[in-house]
Amino acid sequence: MNDWFQIVIVYLLMVVMTLFIRRIEKSWLAPAALFPLVWSAILGMSLLLAPGFYFSAGALFFVFLQIFMFFAGSILAKSSSGNAEGGMVGQNITDDFFFSRTPRLKGFVYVGIVTGFCASILLLREHQFIFGQISDFHYVVDTISGMSDERYEGIRLSRGIMLCISMAYAGNLVAGFLLAMTRKTSERILMIFSLIPLILFTLIYTARAVFLFGAIMFLASFLAGKLFQKGTAFKLFTLNRLLVALFFAVFIPSLFLLTQLARYNTHDFSTYQVMEVWDKLSVWFFGNFSGFSVWFDSRPEICLQWGKFTLSGLFEQFSDYQREGGIFSTMVHIDNNQRYTNIYTIFRFLMEDFSYTGTTVVIFVAGYLSQWFLKQLLGRSLLGVVGVAFVTAIILFSFITSIVAYNATLFAFAFFGIALWLVFRRGKRAGPLT
Repeated sequence: MNDWFQIVIVYLLMVVMTLFIRRIEKSWLAPAALFPLVWSAILGMSLLLAPGFYFSAGALFFVFLQIFMFFAGSILAKSSSGNAEGGMVGQNITDDFFFSRTPRLKGFVYVGIVTGFCASILLLREHQFIFGQISDFHYVVDTISGMSDERYEGIRLSRGIMLCISMAYAGNLVAGFLLAMTRKTSERILMIFSLIPLILFTLIYTARAVFLFGAIMFLASFLAGKLFQKGTAFKLFTLNRLLVALFFAVFIPSLFLLTQLARYNTHDFSTYQVMEVWDKLSVWFFGNFSGFSVWFDSRPEICLQWGKFTLSGLFEQFSDYQREGGIFSTMVHIDNNQRYTNIYTIFRFLMEDFSYTGTTVVIFVAGYLSQWFLKQLLGRSLLGVVGVAFVTAIILFSFITSIVAYNATLFAFAFFGIALWLVFRRGKRAGPLT
């Protein structure tokens, strides 16, 4: 049973802390303010829309403390003497210099779009899809269902497909950044179009994370771009942006509903099947903290892994470590109707790797670094753009899992930084466009 009195008290404390941090930071886009905002919003929707799920006051208070330590780290960085100066090559970027190089940066968006579509083509070819039967609905659904079955059996995507997806993610990062800077309608449409290849791949492969990674990186670089352009004067909550948020609040669940129906090899979308699938999806949207609550209250024995969960992709790449599908294979029940999940938010990753105390230290250091990156960004540094976008993406995905557990996302951010450096470095090879 949920102890609603304690849960509500701790949640209200979190809301108050969120508003206090926003007042100190003067912008919702500052990582120290965005972190509590994201968690207050997600937890508020979960408590309101899924009251039957299990929520732990102890787990909630632990999250409250971690958010406070993240803020404390940022305060320490802010109070340190001196201002960060210089960008990736030791020089700040002026508006004139930036817009003179924008056409070159758009080339990386085109590369991301092309490689994104190539990922879908390669996936279909590897599964011997007959393109002449693309109009056969049953054939398409059976093919998609077969791909989903293979994924659950542990069969992974080929290196060629993963490379294409990584390049598409990098294109999303560049596109989000440029969307924040441009005012031309045609260019805005192009930047938003960069998400279409990942939507297509998600519909084919029925892997929700593929689109979510791209969308979150796109949003993270967009927010970093707005800070780069307008500083703390940028307003997050406006009517237009709330309407956009409402659109995606409808679009994303609808997209996931379609992929889930295809995953179950559903040929006729009856009302009963749709409601049954949506019931399962509600766990994915609102049950992540509940999963963490069950695990947290079970008083798990922590055996330090030193990053094998949080950075599992790198450990798998450079050691004999083999991660399981979904990283955590153990399912936990989160309500009395036998709903279950194996998604535990980023906090289980950190706790499994560094323990309770170690997680607090890591969060504090992350807050310090986030503020340092923000200083760099506000000083017109491209290093700050990459750093703030990276931290923002981790924050936005933190209620699900660790976004840095996947090499494709790490590669995308590395490529994003390289792209910015190649385009905006000064010197003979990077002279003004004529």
